Amino acid sequence: MCDLHTMMLRIGQIIGCALLLLGLAVPGHASAVEDLRRYAYVRTDSPYVILIDTKSDKAVQEIRFEDKPRAIYVIEDEKLLLSIPDNSRQVEVYDLSAGRLARPINIGSEIGFFQYDAKSGVVAIADTEIGRVTLVDLRSRAILGKVAGLSDISSLGFDRTGEEILITRKSSPEVSVINVRNVQIVDAFAATRDDVRRDDKSLGLRSLDKTPNGRFALAIAENSPNVSVVDLTEKGAVKDIRVGKGAVDRAYSTADGAFILLSSDRNQSVSLVSMASQSEVANFHIGPKIANVSTAWFETMAFAVDQADSNIVVLDLVNRRVASVIHLSGQLGKSATTPDGLRVFIPSKDMRSIAIIDARKNQLSGMITELSFAPEEVVMAGSIAFCH
Repeated sequence: MCDLHTMMLRIGQIIGCALLLLGLAVPGHASAVEDLRRYAYVRTDSPYVILIDTKSDKAVQEIRFEDKPRAIYVIEDEKLLLSIPDNSRQVEVYDLSAGRLARPINIGSEIGFFQYDAKSGVVAIADTEIGRVTLVDLRSRAILGKVAGLSDISSLGFDRTGEEILITRKSSPEVSVINVRNVQIVDAFAATRDDVRRDDKSLGLRSLDKTPNGRFALAIAENSPNVSVVDLTEKGAVKDIRVGKGAVDRAYSTADGAFILLSSDRNQSVSLVSMASQSEVANFHIGPKIANVSTAWFETMAFAVDQADSNIVVLDLVNRRVASVIHLSGQLGKSATTPDGLRVFIPSKDMRSIAIIDARKNQLSGMITELSFAPEEVVMAGSIAFCH
């Protein structure tokens, strides 16, 4: 006959085995993740990232980094989850296959912008304070080289081949081109057809936002009522177009590259730009604080998160109208769409919950509640939404 201590130990072992058999994970459990697209990766207000199984809509694992992430990235081909903490000079790395923290990537300077290219396996990181771009081979963690002298960096991104990096700056209307192999600036081109603006070096660019196939991009200027359509193959602006009331903050492309949605907090709106006609085809009122825009349901619908009123404004991109407004509770964060395009996951920080929107029916279909930590952003691997 066993004593009470032995009995409790045996019960604990049975429960632990049951959890493993069910494929569940408890806080701190280092389970391996095989199908990265099955999970939603939730950045929180703590060093923990919560994994949500989108098959069961349940929290199944908590991954603890050394510091609270400012941003997280799922690197699908390498099965890695990367974390960039505030005021850090290194990228923290979690190996999802092994279920453990791996060797971090030491950059040696502040991390402003971060981009990864699967074709080359290269990470590009910009230190916006000192104007330097560092290239790192992700697999070996080796630094390939650094390019300095790029003051006021406002965005960076790889071209469609993965062989070049495109840099925009707040103090220049030109796009600088870095060759990945040689790790040096090899070219520069104007991102506007406006001759006056092109000659004025004090007028710079906010960003260069590509379509997923990398053929075209929209250049958003700092102090201009227009955005420019840029042909990235020819490396030049082909058209300047006016959108909304001329104030643009961020851009989101549909996964098929047919449209780019431009949000503007100042105008409280989202503009829909057709890349076929290279013109604005609709403008939707959203609200004064737009967190982000996710597209879904075969790229026919968009979901704009209005943080000011805790609303999700559903945009019908086919009929070019506001389809519905879904009101949620709490301080809403950045949303993400499941890879199949059927559902949108929207975090609420102070409610410690995640709302799930049925993209086909345009309605709330579920809630994930009582999370261990306050969610701030949802990220997914292979999401149909364009990633930022």
